[in-house]
Order: sequence, then structure tokens, then C-alpha cells
Amino acid sequence: MPVLDFELVQGSPEWLVMKRGVVGSSNAHRLVTKKGTSPEAKLRTYAKDLFVARTLRELAEQANTKEMQWGVRYEYAARSRWEIETGQTVVPVGYAWRDGWEKWIGCSPDGLVGEDAIIECKAPSSAVHMGYVLDGQAPHEYVCQMQFILWVTERDKAHFVSFDPRLKSPLDFLTVEYGRDDAMISALQEGAERTVEILQGYLEQYT
Repeated sequence: MPVLDFELVQGSPEWLVMKRGVVGSSNAHRLVTKKGTSPEAKLRTYAKDLFVARTLRELAEQANTKEMQWGVRYEYAARSRWEIETGQTVVPVGYAWRDGWEKWIGCSPDGLVGEDAIIECKAPSSAVHMGYVLDGQAPHEYVCQMQFILWVTERDKAHFVSFDPRLKSPLDFLTVEYGRDDAMISALQEGAERTVEILQGYLEQYT
């Protein structure tokens, strides 16, 4: 069973410290290619970045662009809109560790839904949001992110949500449900575990 932390607040200093140097969902696309493989060179590059994060004397400065500020501000609105549209309730969670991989592999879902689902909410620029609407799906990077979260949390469904209140309804809101992709999850697991192995080798040799 995954280890869930409901007390930790996402975005807090404690959250930033805890997830430093951890293989996480936001970088899940770095674990696989679109063909579903986990190339060694790509994993080593990711492991090096994680090694740097773990050995810095202090936290790296966090980017805070206008787009990121907008996304943070309206992510909660996206979640609320989804709850209104579906009649379902989202349960916030601070962090989730993959069972047996605490401090090495984890993720921060935007929320848990029922007993078998998670939700990921985005509030991007209008152009990016409209791209999602016209395509009717999430981009590859976010599909990897959601499948990684399903693996970590041992759940079966992911609800992707994109919201832009600057646009007229119904173009302002998109939600797409994704089931587990066992082939992708297998590739993500292989990539994540190999990345940790490389990272641990760096830590043993240099610290």
C-alpha cells in the first residue's frame, strides 16, 4: 500500500525539502520515451539532476513566472469546477510514497477521488488550454505524470482537468478520464527503479 501524507501542505517549505532529489511524477516523462523504453543515458541525466538536488547546501531557488502564478491561483478553481460538473469530491493529499520506496520514489497528486482514482488539474495559458480542448486529450508529458501517480498510489483511474476562466463556456473547461496503462506503468517502474539505483551509486561514491 502507498504511504500517504495528508498533513503535509503542497508548496510549503517542508514539502519542498521532503521531495528534494526524489524521483517524482512531474519528471515521469524523463523515465520513458514515447515508444515506452527507458534509455540509460536519459536516466543517468535525470539521476545526476537528483544527485545535485540532494547535495546542495540549500534549496534551489524556485521559478515563479506569471504563468506559474496563474496556474497555482486557478488550480483550486479547476478542481472545484470538476467537483461541480461531476458531483464527486476530491480529497487533498500532501504526498504519496511508493510502497517500499519511501524517500526515493513519490508524487504529489492534486487529489484523490473515491477509492480508485486521482485527479490532476491544470490552469495553463489560453493557447495551451485551447490546444488540449481541440485535441481532446492531455499531452504525453501529463499522461506519463498521471500513469506514474497511478503506479505510486495503486489506483486505477486518473481524471485530467484543464481550466481557463478567461474563455467562454464550454471551451473554458476540459476533463478526460484515463485508465491504467500497464505497459507504460511497467516502463515507468523500470525507469524509476533504475534511476534510483544510479542515484544511490552516486551517493555512495561521492558522499
